[in-house]
Order: sequence, then structure tokens, then C-alpha cells
Amino acid sequence: MALGLGLGGGAFAATPEQVALAAPALRLAVLGDGGLSDGGLSAQARPVARALLQRLGYGAAAPGLMQYRWGVAPVLTYDPNINGGYADSTVLLGGLNFALSPALVGRSGLMGGLRADTEATFGLSGRVALDLAARGRMVRALSEDSVKSEASARLCLRRMGRALTEVRGCIDRTIARTQLSASAQTGVELGLSHPFVASQALAEAGVFLRHQRVSSGGRFGQWQAGGALTRIGPAGVRLDLGAALGAPVADHAVMRQRVTLGVLARVLGDWTRLSLGAEQRRGGVFLGTPRQEIATSLSLQRSFAWRGRADRRLDVTVTATRVAAGQALLNRQGISVDVGMSF
Repeated sequence: MALGLGLGGGAFAATPEQVALAAPALRLAVLGDGGLSDGGLSAQARPVARALLQRLGYGAAAPGLMQYRWGVAPVLTYDPNINGGYADSTVLLGGLNFALSPALVGRSGLMGGLRADTEATFGLSGRVALDLAARGRMVRALSEDSVKSEASARLCLRRMGRALTEVRGCIDRTIARTQLSASAQTGVELGLSHPFVASQALAEAGVFLRHQRVSSGGRFGQWQAGGALTRIGPAGVRLDLGAALGAPVADHAVMRQRVTLGVLARVLGDWTRLSLGAEQRRGGVFLGTPRQEIATSLSLQRSFAWRGRADRRLDVTVTATRVAAGQALLNRQGISVDVGMSF
């Protein structure tokens, strides 16, 4: 059943599939009047509106916790590079091939472990909310003593304006380790997004400006800017488009251009997502040659209800990646399969 709700002063009948696929700011816009009052809503829609507002952190009468979620689940994955090694076993120097130590060459295999995540939303006032999210994952090779781990945290302050434009400021931190490498990244980001209706579709456009500090083979900072567009048709198909530009950084290969495309829909009753991405990296030199890489990826994710329970799901992701770097040692390609559970 469609809900006839006002958006930007007009009436719009959003289907349940559209609402289910909408991101938080866009769901809020579907409620009408900025989502912060019951004006114009039917008696049937008002409790739905109030529940959604609470999940988003808006409409709080006093500061406090509005939503909290956490989960721990097992993970089984096939990884094309379990130790973070090089793609080739030899390196060409001065016209001569030299063999690398076997310990430095990437190896594939099965890995198992755990992932954990938590999210909390705090309402600070009627139109201001604070989000806190943290995630961690650790997997160990089943055939050898090799461990991969990653942990991240993100804090965002959001404000919804009268014109349905949401402004956010975020800080984040990510740490990753393999047997042969370690990296850390800290970012500060400012963004805004605005929802609108186009040809009976829900849509949201946004832009961001980001500065990040990276520690991986050296320390450097980089500015990035980009935009994103989400469109959700009445049939329940979500299209996500994204693009970003990165500033050059002396002596380091960094992202200079990136484009992404994602399609999400129900297929045979379960959520299925197809994602494509392409990124160009430039900067620095490797063995006397300027570095220029093109990284592409294709990912298919399928989420199954576990034993008929919607709150327990089995997530299967198959990802094909390829890095064309011009040097055999840095070229990379492979297919990974990741199986995890959501409770």
C-alpha cells in the first residue's frame, strides 16, 4: 500500500519498496514537512512517522539515545591475497629478473573469523542528531599462520534544515593490518544532501569535501571532493551513482578520479546488490618508473533470510578486482568470496 505524503509542498505516493530502499535523509523527506511534524499526515501514517523520526534521531524533546544496535557474527572468506604480498614472484631490475622471497609473494586461501559492529544515534534537539558507528573484523587463514584485521570508527553530527537539506560533519578513523603491511587513515568530512521527486521516483543528491591523513608506506594528507546521486523508482530498484576527485600528493600514488555505480533490488524475494567501481591512482615512482594505476571492481551481494527470519540473514558477496599498474610486481587481480551472518 502506498503512503500519500507531502514532499516539498506537493503530494507524492511513495510505495513501501521505495521507503524500504531510501537512505535516512530521504526517508525523512517522504514524511512531508521536513518530517518534523504530523501536519498533513493521516492517522494511519502518524505512528509510522514518529517511529521513523526516533530511528533517525530527529524530533527529540530532550537530548538522549534514540537508537542503538550491535552485532557479532562469524565470517568465512576466500581471499586471493591472505598475507598482503606482491602479485609476482620476480622483479625486473636493469634488465635482469630477481626472485623475491616466497614470504613476500601474495598467497590465496580460505580464512575464517569474526566481525562485530555497533551503531548508535543520539537526538540532540528536534533537528540535530549525532551518529556513532564502529566496526571490526579479524580473520585467520585456515592453512597457515596469517591474520588480517581491520577496525574503523565514525562520528557524525547531522542537522536537517527547513528546506529538507541535511548538513553533516564527520570524523573517522580506520586501521588495517596484514601479515606484511599496516595502514591507518584519519578523515574529516563535510557534506550536504537534498531529496527531491523526479518522475514518480525518490531521489537524493549530495556533495562532500574531505581531508584525510594516511599512514601507509609514509605519511601524507590529501583533499578529496565528490558527489553522489540516488534514485529509487516505484518498482523498488535503487540506483546509486558516485564520483570523486583527489588532489595530487608528491611522491605518493593516490586516488585522482573515481566513479561508482550500484544497483539494489529484490530478486526472487531477497535483496541483491550489483556494484561496479573504477579508480585511477597517480603519483610517485616505483623502481624508477612513474606510478599510474587503474583499479576496477565488480561485486555481487546477495542477502538471504536465515531459516525464514527477516532479522537473521546470511550475506554472500562475490567480488572480482583488478589493478593494472604497468609493473608486474604491482599488478593484481583475483576473486574473493565472503560469507557472513547478520543477527
